[in-house]
Amino acid sequence: MPVDATAASAADARVAALAEGTKTAYRMLLQRLTPRDEWNRLPAADKSTLDTLVLGIEIEDEHTSTTRYLAKLTVAFRSGAVTAFLSQSNLPYSVTKAAPALVLPVYQDEGKPVLWADGNPWREAWAALDFTQGLRPLVSPLGDLEDMNAIDAEAAVKGDSGKLLALAQRYGAGEVLVAVATPSATGLDVTLSSYGGDLTLPTLVQSFPGSGPAVMSNAATLIAAQLEEKWKERTLVQGGATASLDVRVRFTNLDGWLAVRRRLAATPAVRAIDLKGLTTQEADASLTYQGSAGELGLALAQSGLTLGPADPASPTAPRDLGLGQNPAGALTPAPAAGTQSPSPPMPAPPTLAPTPAPAGIPAQQSR
Repeated sequence: MPVDATAASAADARVAALAEGTKTAYRMLLQRLTPRDEWNRLPAADKSTLDTLVLGIEIEDEHTSTTRYLAKLTVAFRSGAVTAFLSQSNLPYSVTKAAPALVLPVYQDEGKPVLWADGNPWREAWAALDFTQGLRPLVSPLGDLEDMNAIDAEAAVKGDSGKLLALAQRYGAGEVLVAVATPSATGLDVTLSSYGGDLTLPTLVQSFPGSGPAVMSNAATLIAAQLEEKWKERTLVQGGATASLDVRVRFTNLDGWLAVRRRLAATPAVRAIDLKGLTTQEADASLTYQGSAGELGLALAQSGLTLGPADPASPTAPRDLGLGQNPAGALTPAPAAGTQSPSPPMPAPPTLAPTPAPAGIPAQQSR
């Protein structure tokens, strides 16, 4: 995050810049974790709060004059302190990060769809923006030769499941969003279709007023914000209440159990793991978690884990838990709201799992 301050001296400017930058990072982090309609209730960033929440500040690229200070800051926050602070403030929040979604921006003018060609201002707008830092990260394709060989504009618009799946795997994405933009007399019409995601998302059609690069950038920014809010709604934790769930993990060797345990520790919703029994082929554990059981299952899926269904005949029996698998078959469009998805979710790849932390939640950073 860039900071820039002017004062009577460079030293005073530095103090002012760091103080203002820390407050800005605090606000950015809380807005990232909470629903938009709660932002007007976010507590002010007073010194006592910041002293409690801020773990440290990394400073890069410093420049000074006699009265001015410029730098880039990375502010790290204490994860457990942040979630406790939000709970104490009676603010709902989400700390579950979705697997990345790959966005394919198709520009359709005069009936001809364009994806990789240089004359695609819609793809250029997405490429110029960074949507990778939120809870619902969106990735733009490189547009290199491998991408061009993987899929063309026509196949993307038609929803060619085989080609979309291959491209998703290249980017480690759990979902592909095909965003088709068509210029209109008043602005830009965008049709957004989701393939392979675990978040129910009907095909969306929206209109954005304006023209030129500005409307493209505005449309991409608003779409990304809408997707982020939908994800937060799905994964919200209300207050600090916790629950427990017994699970059983089956494996062929100890490495299998250790792999599952690492992913559990990296799942923000899981607050504690109590190992009750361990043999050479299975482990019984009790998970302490925040949110509902459904929200826990969704959070585990983002860490590449699959939680089996409860047994109706024995609801207190341990539920099966194991490493997730890519769904068999092709990617299909997400159904209309209220209907069941025809294909299981695509879990986050192992390399995307957060780094485990003692508090159970990875340290949050704002740049």
